[in-house]
Amino acid sequence: MASPFLVLGGIAVGIITAAFGVLAVPGWVASAQDASAINELSNLRDAQAVTINETGRYASTPGQMTVAYTVADAVKLERFDVTGKSWCAVVLSPTGTFHAVRDGATTYGTGESAEDAAAAAGCADGTDGTVDGANPGIVFLPGANTRLSGLTWDPQPQTPNPETCGSVNVSGIGSTPRAWSFTIDNSAGPFYGQTHVYFKDQGQADFTHNGSVITVTGRKTEGDNPFHPIENNKFITNAQSTTIRFCGTAMKPATPLDGPEWSTATFARQGAWTSSQACKTMTVQGQANPATYPFRYGWKHTFDLTDIKTHFAAAGRTISHMSWTEPGGSDYQYNLVGTGATQGGVFDRYELTSGWMKSLLGNQTHQITACVNAY
Repeated sequence: MASPFLVLGGIAVGIITAAFGVLAVPGWVASAQDASAINELSNLRDAQAVTINETGRYASTPGQMTVAYTVADAVKLERFDVTGKSWCAVVLSPTGTFHAVRDGATTYGTGESAEDAAAAAGCADGTDGTVDGANPGIVFLPGANTRLSGLTWDPQPQTPNPETCGSVNVSGIGSTPRAWSFTIDNSAGPFYGQTHVYFKDQGQADFTHNGSVITVTGRKTEGDNPFHPIENNKFITNAQSTTIRFCGTAMKPATPLDGPEWSTATFARQGAWTSSQACKTMTVQGQANPATYPFRYGWKHTFDLTDIKTHFAAAGRTISHMSWTEPGGSDYQYNLVGTGATQGGVFDRYELTSGWMKSLLGNQTHQITACVNAY
């Protein structure tokens, strides 16, 4: 005969809880209750997956999901944090145990408090993990039990192979000491894919490289020594913190970032155009806000010389050669690629891409002048 408790399901849970209290619930019932709580998280995760697929964002409340979803009466939705890019949910089982899951995860966190369960699940304190100053450049994502804050960057020099340094504060989420970690996606500025990123000066850490993603973890001394922000910082609580200072050396020029939100190019005649020479200046104007993008960035713009060619053609002149105010063709200043028809070795247009010395920082400007000669 089937167990009457299994047949009655949630009704049996209510009777047992009322009669004996949570601690007196038989083990098999407690397991069923926890399994039910985890099943709620699974359903919520599936509903969020449908929602972001249909709308491009996660729902900020269960009621806003694009599929019908309600939390079971026996389970309490303790926490539901959403930023649009990321989410974390914590439920309270009738057993008194908290369970959590975050976006993209297939495993669940469990703890004696909502905070501990969220930490075990790798929830980033209710945020998508990016730190002020890191977006839209390098993205820092905290791992389980990790809160990041106070990201700062040193001023960047405009030199080939510059060493760029910054620092970020790391603290725990729960009251229980746990290992912390965070990842750095260094495919963007200021390192541009450089794999040699390392700690410097302050809190010691290990840097593990896997393609463009760097995982940073703390270090532990031998023996049972207490937490120390520099020498023994592998395990951390929400009452402790360590500052990780990191540096890297870019091995290639800043990546060009397209669009008028990054840079614009304007053109003007340089002096009077004569029958033997015509010059034109391109002014590249940076548009990035250094408060939100404190890194050097590259640019790519087209230098059009067809108007100069038209000028000489109208005067019956023949183009012989051209020159640039600063030599191009290398990563030091800028690279250039000619396109279109040629006359006297001069192309109609040139695609210019910044090198080390022509990268931009904030609203910095650069000027490049081309002079075409004719006879």
